[in-house]
Amino acid sequence: MKRLMTLLLAVVMVFCLAACAEESTDTSSTPATSTEASTEASSEAPAESSTPAEESSEAEPSTEPSEDESSEEPVLDYEVAEYITQYVSWKGSIGNGGLVGLRGTDGTSIRLTALNTGVVDGVASIVAFNSDYAESTIESAEGTYEDYEVFVMEYDHATYSYKVTASYDLEAADKDAVEIPADGYVLAIHKHFEKELNGIKATDFSKDIFYPHGFRATNDINAEIYEGTITVDGNVSADEYGDAIWVIEQSNELVSYEQFTDGNYYSTAEVYLAYDEEYLYVGVVVNSPYHINKITSANASSMYNSECIQVNVTSADPTGEYIYANWDNVVNGVAAQSNVVRQYGFCVNESGDTIKCLWMGNAAQENSETKCVRDAENQLTIYEAKIPFADCGAEGETISGTAGTVFGFSVSINSGDGNNFKNIYFRDGGGIIGLNDWSKIPTITLA
Repeated sequence: MKRLMTLLLAVVMVFCLAACAEESTDTSSTPATSTEASTEASSEAPAESSTPAEESSEAEPSTEPSEDESSEEPVLDYEVAEYITQYVSWKGSIGNGGLVGLRGTDGTSIRLTALNTGVVDGVASIVAFNSDYAESTIESAEGTYEDYEVFVMEYDHATYSYKVTASYDLEAADKDAVEIPADGYVLAIHKHFEKELNGIKATDFSKDIFYPHGFRATNDINAEIYEGTITVDGNVSADEYGDAIWVIEQSNELVSYEQFTDGNYYSTAEVYLAYDEEYLYVGVVVNSPYHINKITSANASSMYNSECIQVNVTSADPTGEYIYANWDNVVNGVAAQSNVVRQYGFCVNESGDTIKCLWMGNAAQENSETKCVRDAENQLTIYEAKIPFADCGAEGETISGTAGTVFGFSVSINSGDGNNFKNIYFRDGGGIIGLNDWSKIPTITLA
């Protein structure tokens, strides 16, 4: 009997042990049960009882920064100024088309944060100064140049561009006494802008060229013109217009022959302007042994590939606020779309036909008249036109043909020798060649 009872007890114990093992296995392998258990536990326990920090409080503190701490930007003890649209570049040149696709964000450009404003202590800036600055040096009433490197760029007529003629590092003294060149500009760069500083210091100051974009390095190209009503007949002379406003030839430092090579500057020109209450009168006499032009009215807009002149007229002062904000046709084209900038083409073909076109501006508002002739005997091509002031400008803001009015005018001369066509243009493209940088258009004042 005892043996039977012992056997029965053993069987019961085995059965109980098996049941317990089965229950334990089910609980640990069922996600729903595990989640419910975890939720129950967390709802009953204090929040701080399950924090990792409490659990590891007895361990030695880590000296390694957390991921969040290591990725934080350093705390600066100065503000960083925002970029503006103006910039300086050292890539390519205007004459070979190297600047057409250029942007201020390129690695060969330095964007400005200010133009002609002195630096401010506690603000990191990149500032350019030209002759429009109130002082002859870059002295600032609000800050010092202790944290700035300074570069002086001056115009080199031999290369039709700007080169660094002096530089001042962080240790240099009296940087606020750096003079602004009469034909050039000064660039001051705060030490914060390491990429920009490294970029400019990696260039070859003796060779590389530094173009200003959206601002000028000289105002010597500006002119006054005088009142007079002109007959547009293809006869242009000083007797009718008065003295030429500009004489276009290679020694004129306001003019670029960059596209011409080997000293073969075979084209020269004289530019005449006059005005009355209604019209701007334009006369351009080009002296060239070549005249290649097969353009017809059907393909007038292609005349830039032939002997012609290109003319820009802006109703806004090229050095004023409007052009300052909208100088770059490649970026926004606002000035042309609003008719503030108008660009004309005038030519005479080999059959003697006068042809014109309008590349920029409101074509529905086009009332210019022109007469162009080729005087083969004297190797002269004569372009004459009258452009209504009422055609130029946004609605209600056209040019007034009265003394004291200020606007912009530029001309580019297209000349070919049978191989290819070359442009003779004003400084830095004159607002026509390259980026169509409208800040480079000469300012005209009606006297």
